[in-house]
Amino acid sequence: MSSTVAEFRRYLYRTIALPSGLTVDIRHLQGWDFLGLGDLPIPTATTPDQGVLAITQEQAIQLQRYTDRAVARGVVAPKMTDARDDGGEPVCSPDVLHVSELLPDDYQMLSLAILQWAGLLPEAAKAVESFRTDAVRPDDSRPGGEVQRFALADSAQ
Repeated sequence: MSSTVAEFRRYLYRTIALPSGLTVDIRHLQGWDFLGLGDLPIPTATTPDQGVLAITQEQAIQLQRYTDRAVARGVVAPKMTDARDDGGEPVCSPDVLHVSELLPDDYQMLSLAILQWAGLLPEAAKAVESFRTDAVRPDDSRPGGEVQRFALADSAQ
């Protein structure tokens, strides 16, 4: 017997209480929720119990954009956005909350809950980074590098 729609929704959605006492409904994220950011920037920041990670300013900006996107796409209710205008200012509206309007403790708990549930934390970043720096693909900037060439050569035989 197949699963019901209600069973799928119980798996895909959760309600969590924030430190402020407010509650939000969140959904399970997928990689495609981040496609608009370009290269999939799986975060390399640490969780609060792991301490501080030394990163460049560019990495910090990328991590902030990634985390804002996770919150905006992961929260179902109330509606949220991470949109910014050309000057970098948050785009706000009366019926949509901008992620920058969240209290810091709420933002941290919410972003961590969403990213952990989706499995998009430092462990995943390490796996992606080890693939990117795989010695089998030295000095090849194309996606897949040598791995792709080997696969294409093997399929031609």
